[in-house]
Amino acid sequence: LAEEEEARQHRRRRGSVPGHIVIDRDHAARHARIMADYFNDNPVYTDYHFRRR
Repeated sequence: LAEEEEARQHRRRRGSVPGHIVIDRDHAARHARIMADYFNDNPVYTDYHFRRR
């Protein structure tokens, strides 16, 4: 029984689905953009945008 469970776990696929296209989302550029928008000397969104009501 333990061998069957181990074999089933090894058969389980992880990662990309065969036949599907991988989309390049350019995570590094998006991270740089977010950091520039929020944590720059002249941020796009000021304290006014985050004020509480």
